[in-house]
Amino acid sequence: MEVQKIFAAGTSALREAKNSEDFLKGAKEKLNLSIEIISGEEEAQLSFLAVAKDLGEVNLSTPRPEGWGLLEGHPEPRFFTPPSKGELRAAEWVKKPILVVDVGGGSTEFILGKDHQISQWISLPLGSVRFTEQFLHSNPVQDEECEKMERKIRERLTNIPHSQEPLSMIAVGGTATTLASVQMGLKEFITEKIHHFILKKEDLKKQLHHYRTKTIQEREKIPGLPRARSDVVLAGGTILFLAMEEFKCSSALISCHGVRYGLLYKKLNL
Repeated sequence: MEVQKIFAAGTSALREAKNSEDFLKGAKEKLNLSIEIISGEEEAQLSFLAVAKDLGEVNLSTPRPEGWGLLEGHPEPRFFTPPSKGELRAAEWVKKPILVVDVGGGSTEFILGKDHQISQWISLPLGSVRFTEQFLHSNPVQDEECEKMERKIRERLTNIPHSQEPLSMIAVGGTATTLASVQMGLKEFITEKIHHFILKKEDLKKQLHHYRTKTIQEREKIPGLPRARSDVVLAGGTILFLAMEEFKCSSALISCHGVRYGLLYKKLNL
């Protein structure tokens, strides 16, 4: 495969870093890579775009039998396969307004919308790395540290846009996919299993309790949990769990289609 174009974008860390210009200059000089620092608003838009495109493709309102056929707006015939279990699960999510939650390292984006249209969005300084560094200093963590972190998260969550009707929560980003991977006990990252996995709030609650009782070194041995995320998974998971509580969502649909997919859709006009 010959790569013709590379798109690179920086989010919360580069937005806030005092030496971001030095980093951008180094990336350009050593890698010939131009990195675009995107705003919290654009990050939210890209996450929603990725999810909306994905869920739009699994809209099963029209029966899709196996065989060759034509897709509206496309002159060339294509071969259709019956919907997978993941697609069937995702199709249920498009019937209600969706809240896309992207828990990142330094910020979390909450985007409320329906039918490919964003109605409200907000980017908050809630992040798995940010809150680990700010609150979780012990190994294993202490109850008082977790309680302080939870109070701060709940305080921030009061600023999130709320829907007047029941909604579906879609979680994107590394925190969400890691939690799904752990829930399934995957030995390696398998996109086909993680994408469209439904993570129940009660299962997430059990995961968080498990992390609280383990040292970082012990967490590294948990199947499905990458070593690079073993120190920050508790903070990231807590942000997602408390968001589920705030919006009274008993589960969240996990999507592997986040900012990167949205960036490609935008840059390639797809």
